[in-house]
Amino acid sequence: MLLYIFTRKIFARFTENVNRHNLLLLVLLEIVCAPLNAEEILSLPQAIQMALQYRSEIQSAKLSSERAELGLSLTESQLGWQANASAGWKNSLDLFGQPTAQESLSAGMVKQQRNGNEISLQTSYQKDHSDATGVSLFPNPVESYGMSLDYRIPLQKGSDNLAYGYAEAQSKMSIAISAAQQRASAERIGEQVISIYHHLLDLQIQRLELQHAIERTRKLEEFIQENSRLGMAEKRDRLSVQARMAAQHADEMLLQREWRTQFLELERMVGNIRDTVKVKDYDNIVGLPSTLTAVIRQVMSRDAVIASNNAKFSAAESLLQLNRDKQKDQLDLVVSVGNETRRGQNTSGVLDRNEWVGGLRLEYQLPLDRRGADARTRQDLIELDKIRLDNRGYEADLKNLLKQWFQEWRITTATIKQYRHRKSIEDLRYKEVKSRYLQGRTDIREMLDAEESLSTAEKLLAREEARRSLVLALLSNRIGRFAVNPE
Repeated sequence: MLLYIFTRKIFARFTENVNRHNLLLLVLLEIVCAPLNAEEILSLPQAIQMALQYRSEIQSAKLSSERAELGLSLTESQLGWQANASAGWKNSLDLFGQPTAQESLSAGMVKQQRNGNEISLQTSYQKDHSDATGVSLFPNPVESYGMSLDYRIPLQKGSDNLAYGYAEAQSKMSIAISAAQQRASAERIGEQVISIYHHLLDLQIQRLELQHAIERTRKLEEFIQENSRLGMAEKRDRLSVQARMAAQHADEMLLQREWRTQFLELERMVGNIRDTVKVKDYDNIVGLPSTLTAVIRQVMSRDAVIASNNAKFSAAESLLQLNRDKQKDQLDLVVSVGNETRRGQNTSGVLDRNEWVGGLRLEYQLPLDRRGADARTRQDLIELDKIRLDNRGYEADLKNLLKQWFQEWRITTATIKQYRHRKSIEDLRYKEVKSRYLQGRTDIREMLDAEESLSTAEKLLAREEARRSLVLALLSNRIGRFAVNPE
């Protein structure tokens, strides 16, 4: 003890003799080297954003979304104008048994409307030439020109164009599912990064606390060695401290190995990062809903599985309506108006006649076997029930999970206050026991016990803070804070 005091006095006197120039040089050197020694912190939102940009799953999901959006354009093209044309030649017998050659040419356009009605515009040309050489009252050859506009109105089957409605629902379902899968991929990557990140955080806490413990053990070992030279310390004290130091160094090497393993896992998710990078707790609660009900509502409004199930349910409803429509009889009203021209020459002169024409007709079809349509309808009803039950079960599980995370976050916030209080008490106890040990009023066992209790209190506090960070990160990831508005 006397030697320790003597050494301190010599060091203080030496410090006083250092000139101002050397002190200034030391200060400047510290300022220059400080940035070089500063640790680089990789925050959790930064790690997640790096993973979202690095991983190929996100780009693949974006391409799927673009492809699904093009599918809606293909569906909408069904309501566009469709052109048709035909040309032909035919040799047959006319009403009087005479051979007749016929040439025909036609072209038109058809458009299906959203309400199921159909409009068509048709033009035609036809020339008939008979080989008869006798006198005929009918023109020979004769040319016919025509133009007609037809409007078809389905009165039962096909009304409201449910086939197009189902195709549109299918396209929208694909878009919704692709968007949901993109969000799901981002959330899945976020959860993977959160898991790895907090494993690293836990290892970092253990390493930091172990370093503190090693430093305390080292100071204790120096004190015991000093007392040993003065004949004031026992051999068992030295052996106890040396055993504690050896165990702590072994634990330190084990933690370094585990840290490196998890660090490589993080690099697999985010790409190459500096080996000296450190992690920290995530404690940003800005924008987080304050109640469990608000959290559940916000998460369910953007959940990928729920969005996919809703899209599948809408498409299944459209299919059910379509199959029910197919069970109906087909009854169409067709209204037509047009213009026809006939030109030719017969025994009485030249024929050149133009006339406006029109008509009205009903078309009816009756399916004689409805078993297939009935079976499809029952299948659709079963599919709707299945989707509804699956979605209900998933929502219940999701609510329970969110409730668990939210309550754990609230509980850990309260628990941290207790752990901080325990740490302060253990710190006071350690200082009191250390003071009594330095005075020779207690033995090494109580000293090591106090040091172990302080290390445990520090470790429990740090781990509880890390646990709160974990559940807060998981909640933030589910409500889309990392993907939509990263820090």
